[in-house]
Amino acid sequence: MGAKRGRAEGETAGVEQHGHAQTGVRRSKGARTEIERARIEKAGGEQAPIEKTQGEQAPIEKTRGQQAPTEKTRGERTGAGPSENGRAGVDGAPVERAWVERARGQRGGSVRQPSMTDVARAAGVSAQTVSRALRDSPNVSPDTRRRVLTAVDELGYRLNNAAKALSSGRSHTIGLVLLQSGGYYSRSAVTAGVEAAAGRAGYAVSIATIAGLDTGQLERSLTKLATQNVDGIVIAVPLISVTQKIEDITRDIPTVTVDGSRTEGALVLGIDQREAGRIATQHLLDLGHRQVWHVAGPDEWIEARQRRQGWQECLASAGIEPPPVLEGDWSPGSGHHQGSILALIPEVTAVFVASDEMAFGVVRALREKGRDVPTQVSIVSVDDIALAAYCSPPLTTVRQDFYASGAAAVDLLLSAPTDAAAGASHQPAPAELSVRASTAPPPSTRTARTT
Repeated sequence: MGAKRGRAEGETAGVEQHGHAQTGVRRSKGARTEIERARIEKAGGEQAPIEKTQGEQAPIEKTRGQQAPTEKTRGERTGAGPSENGRAGVDGAPVERAWVERARGQRGGSVRQPSMTDVARAAGVSAQTVSRALRDSPNVSPDTRRRVLTAVDELGYRLNNAAKALSSGRSHTIGLVLLQSGGYYSRSAVTAGVEAAAGRAGYAVSIATIAGLDTGQLERSLTKLATQNVDGIVIAVPLISVTQKIEDITRDIPTVTVDGSRTEGALVLGIDQREAGRIATQHLLDLGHRQVWHVAGPDEWIEARQRRQGWQECLASAGIEPPPVLEGDWSPGSGHHQGSILALIPEVTAVFVASDEMAFGVVRALREKGRDVPTQVSIVSVDDIALAAYCSPPLTTVRQDFYASGAAAVDLLLSAPTDAAAGASHQPAPAELSVRASTAPPPSTRTARTT
């Protein structure tokens, strides 16, 4: 019996030494209670450092509470010396470094754009004073302005266009409406002229294009520019008719058209297109041609219609019945197509083409069909773009300076014309003919002169 009891006590001690209950090993109720109490006490003892660590957060809270001196420093910014967290500004006025860092928003790697309020806090002034300083208002002292500009530089603050427009009532932006199709060279030259003149005057250019000659599209483009608070609009779209909404916008916002849509409130800039058609046609008649054919631009373009009218009027004045009109779309390809038709008509000796680009196509088509320019067929066109002088042969053409027209349109907008000046601007510029090698007397006249 004693041996058995000894083995049992030894086995129990071994189990308690491992500290785990094992299946099939029985413990007394008291033993189990003691083991569980030991576990709880051990776990509780190990948690003590955690409680202590939480208690040790107090210095952090205290540090947060120590931001109060920064608040005090903000109130002391108008003093002569720099603050603890800032650096000395102009004449000892501090720019608060804490506000600079905070406004930069460098938390977790994210960057926030600084606001006018951030500039005001960094400079120790109100947001209204910042606005005045950035507008060069005379009501801001030089020292305050320099302090604001220092804060602006520190923060990298930039005043956006919308804020400028709200604060000054002006956007310093010119709107330009263009047609996506049509003459590439004329469109790019007008754009270059507008941008150059606007840039010289410190203005930006906002461009709106429309896909076709549609009043609805023009309305939307003008509305878009109006919502941008543009200071003026240049329209280079040749619509013949306009809507009431277009009239209203161009009446409210100064507008100039460059041989484009005519509205009651807009000023018109450009050459007399009817006169261009007349002098081109008259030049060919003066050379001795008895008939002048015409390759016109699209009829929905006001310039094309006016040039056609000038051609018809000139022939009517000479007692000549106009031949059928051939219509292109301003492109060299359409000119080539119509030139191929003209080459098949033996009596054709002179052609007035409504644009230089179409004339390039006409000349090529005539030559491909064995009709030489100008010995057999004379060509006159309109525009006098840069390539016209280098065509083979160089084109005789009515000059339009698109670049100068675009620049003049901006100058006219910014000059705030008087009523008298506005009336004068409606008078189109005279058309000028540049005579080159694409025109000559008709073959019959040259033969008669040589015999």
